Amino acid sequence: MTGDSESTSERLANSRLLDTGAQAEIYEWGDGRVLRLLPATSSPTELAAEAAVMRAALGAGVPVPAVHEVLTIDGRPGMVLDRIDGGPMLSVMLGRPWKLLPLVRRFGRIQAGIHGSAVPADLRSVHEQVTAQLDRLELEAPALREWALRELERLPAGASLLHGDYHPLNLLMNHGDPVVIDWPGAAVGPPEADIARTRLLVEAAEPPNGSPLLLTLMGAFRTRLFLPQYLRGYRRVRDYDRELVARWLPVRAADRLAEAPPNERAVLLKLLQAGGAPV
Repeated sequence: MTGDSESTSERLANSRLLDTGAQAEIYEWGDGRVLRLLPATSSPTELAAEAAVMRAALGAGVPVPAVHEVLTIDGRPGMVLDRIDGGPMLSVMLGRPWKLLPLVRRFGRIQAGIHGSAVPADLRSVHEQVTAQLDRLELEAPALREWALRELERLPAGASLLHGDYHPLNLLMNHGDPVVIDWPGAAVGPPEADIARTRLLVEAAEPPNGSPLLLTLMGAFRTRLFLPQYLRGYRRVRDYDRELVARWLPVRAADRLAEAPPNERAVLLKLLQAGGAPV
């Protein structure tokens, strides 16, 4: 719903700004809650869809911040959520190595739980989502875009709820327990499309210059340690089609290439080349 313009504007002016990200500002909103406020150019309809996805996931037992209200303040759409004060799961994994394996397996189990959640009505499909993203390659790499679209057409549809950007920086620790955030990329489709995206994000991510040594070393072990244990955790809840994940991987690599930072592009291009893409 839309809150009263004057009262919410005044409340916003008197609220403490907690964080500023690329997509939203986070304000203290009282009673253990925060306001996630988007730019005025953001779509209220898309934010309402994100709220519906989060509520569906929470109803299925997925650890998600509760959504208390969707509102508009001075033309800016926003969402009132439970406040989560902990840092990213990845920080705990790297800062407390003895917790690494249990957390990685839990990471997999949570994603499997997401894929078992109810899907809100009118949620876009992952095929629609990837097609729109691939359009960004039209000028940079038209041949790659056409190849990826053909491969995408051959991939089966699905009926599972997908997070769309599931990685350890999108889980925050809340009193020792992980909570899944950042749901604007949610879609409906086969779980394998989401698993492929997660695998891609883990494999392609490169630590920036000056990162702690442990984070740098983690890159050398992610394919031998993180990915197998993550998938082991996932399979404790539900199985998946390994061959279908492999088919989704180069398509998701093309999808990611349209938005990836420079330090990921070499790994993405390698994965695309292995998948037969024209790169």
